[in-house]
Amino acid sequence: MPTAPEPKEIRQAFSDYENDWKDIREEAATDMKYVAGDPWTKEDRAAREDAGRPCISLDELNQYLNQYNNSLRQNKRGIQVIPKGNGANDEDATRRENIIRGIENESNAQEAYITMAENAASRSYGYSLLRTEYRDDYQEGEEPSIELFDQRIVIQRVANPDTILLNPHFEHAAAEDVEDGFVCKRIKRSEFARKYPDADKTSFTGADMKEAKDWIGEKDLQIAEYWKMHKTPKKLVLLKGPNGLMTVWDEDLKRAGKPSGIEVVTTRMVEVKNVMQYPTNGLEILDEIEWAGTRIPIISCFGKELWVDEGSGAKRKLMSMVRLARDPQMLFAYMCTQEAEEAGMTPKTPFIGAKGQFESARQVWEMINKQPYSFVEYDVVLDSVSGANLPPPNRLPWTPNFQEYEVAKDSIRRSIQAAIGGVPLTTAAQQDQEKSGVAIERIETQMSVGSFHFQDNFDRALQNLGWQVNELIAPIYDNQREVPIEKKDGTHDTLHIVGNTSHPLDDEGQYDVQGIPTDEESGEPVEHMHTGKGDFDVTISTGPSYQSQREQASEFIDHLIANWQQLAIPAPLANKILALGVKLKDIGPIGDAIQEILDPPDPNNMPPQAQAAIAQLKAQLQELQIENAALHQDRAARVLEQQTKLQIEDKKIAAQGSADAADHAVRMSEADKDRETKIAVAEITTKAQNLNERLSALETLMQQFHQQAHESGMQAVEHEHAQNLAQQQAQQAAQSQAADQAQEQQMAAQSQPQGQGQ
Repeated sequence: MPTAPEPKEIRQAFSDYENDWKDIREEAATDMKYVAGDPWTKEDRAAREDAGRPCISLDELNQYLNQYNNSLRQNKRGIQVIPKGNGANDEDATRRENIIRGIENESNAQEAYITMAENAASRSYGYSLLRTEYRDDYQEGEEPSIELFDQRIVIQRVANPDTILLNPHFEHAAAEDVEDGFVCKRIKRSEFARKYPDADKTSFTGADMKEAKDWIGEKDLQIAEYWKMHKTPKKLVLLKGPNGLMTVWDEDLKRAGKPSGIEVVTTRMVEVKNVMQYPTNGLEILDEIEWAGTRIPIISCFGKELWVDEGSGAKRKLMSMVRLARDPQMLFAYMCTQEAEEAGMTPKTPFIGAKGQFESARQVWEMINKQPYSFVEYDVVLDSVSGANLPPPNRLPWTPNFQEYEVAKDSIRRSIQAAIGGVPLTTAAQQDQEKSGVAIERIETQMSVGSFHFQDNFDRALQNLGWQVNELIAPIYDNQREVPIEKKDGTHDTLHIVGNTSHPLDDEGQYDVQGIPTDEESGEPVEHMHTGKGDFDVTISTGPSYQSQREQASEFIDHLIANWQQLAIPAPLANKILALGVKLKDIGPIGDAIQEILDPPDPNNMPPQAQAAIAQLKAQLQELQIENAALHQDRAARVLEQQTKLQIEDKKIAAQGSADAADHAVRMSEADKDRETKIAVAEITTKAQNLNERLSALETLMQQFHQQAHESGMQAVEHEHAQNLAQQQAQQAAQSQAADQAQEQQMAAQSQPQGQGQ
């Protein structure tokens, strides 16, 4: 661990940095007075108020600041992670982005970002802080667990940027190369004794106050986090061996000795950075904390940077958005005050006349400025010298120069706009005059162009922050756990991560997946990320936010649906577009249901659990289809059996030749068919109750059985009728034959002679 600086050295650095930042801070304080709506000096305000004169300030600055700040709120920046090498890939880069968005969400980072940007625009500098912290929600009686040692990354808001004091000798625009700085806070002496009971001093003397006059006060004292970057020069050696090139520190090589067959290619000196935090009260260092990153975790956002030589060499000046607009704003305040003063000079007694001219109608004259009258009379008064009638009462003419003041104020407004680089908010009259929505949008976007250098510096600050957060992921999230994430579309989830502590990487960048939960279906490890694998870099997305893109897409869908008929979109594609439009409207569960109806989810894109459930249902359906085919075969066999029985019964009826036999055959056939039908129906209903096809099969089978029974019955009836007809014909033939025989006998008897008979 590097050697800590002496308290005297820390106090000297604090004093030097305060002097270096003095001019910038004084200008910033003046800026904030103007932004707060009070451009008057104490002397001017006191002189005017003592004389009873007005002291007015109408705000013309904050509309431009609000345009800038609210533009940042509407178009939130996004930290993007890109693979850089050493086994990095796009999938892990996306996972890292999701982790960073989860950190931002947990930290309410947008509040920290906007506060930093607002301070930079209003006073020329703003800051945010990076922290790491342990769980702080431990409850009394809770069983200790390893999770209590899990750290997380936090992005912290700095409301008052004057609590930050940096070494001014940085070179980069976002001060990412700053080598030391202070985060200050004043606390009461009693609080210090409670918070730091192990400090060498918990009470302070007059000598202590004299030694650290900027730190120790009568009732309070300053506690500062002194951040310092230690740079240690080390020699790096490049070696060449049988397996190729490799690097090693010179001290390690000397300690282990150079193996045979290894050749030293070259050496170079590098600076190893080590960042330390030293909490101090100016008299002693209260702790020494090693930081996991290689940069000071104070994120800086500055206004426009100028280097100006005022006679003693070039010095850095940081310009706020309102710095050059202060003079025209002051002139505007003077003009408004003068206009108010002139308005105050309006006569309070508008009618003037000779004494006695108002006596007869005094009540009317007293109300004449408040109440209308058809006429008003006055008393005639004679001049005491000439005896002539004095003129009637008259009104003093007075016209304040309001029009000239308004012209002057309009000119001053243009000076303020020129200084800030913006345009005023569009009024309703302007919007009525501008018939084109594009023209209105162009007017509103001119402000962002005039203040783009502030946005650019804000993006640099966020890039520094994103770089540091990305660097901290490996050492802070170094063990196995679940972390909250936020995806690019705004949805929230958790991600399983492992790190170098729980799953160390080998020389080839591989790690043992033992202990990682597995998927129930595939048996493979669940989706996870190793935080120590791969090198990544960070950029800032300066395009429209996800919400802005969503709104633009929603407007496009509305326009598309309004022109639906003219486009002649095919039905399947139209359903998908309409489903997307419903999703963009974000109307809740009902909208989700409508979307699924219009555009059912693709089975290939479903989650593994859903795909497994679908596969199981498909297997069950296949089994039911096989069972249904067996039922069809059974039905065909039963139909064939019934047909065979009918044929046998028909042959029996024909052989017997009897009506009783035919009737018996019909009854037996119908009884058998009825019994077999009931059996088939019961079996089909039991085995195929979950298939719609089985109902169709049952209906078809019943129709066939009824048709067969009807045909068999009709055949039996026809057979019986034929037999009855044959019997009747036989009886008729026998009767006819008997009648013929009787007639022949009678005729024969009549033809014999009478004598022969005697």
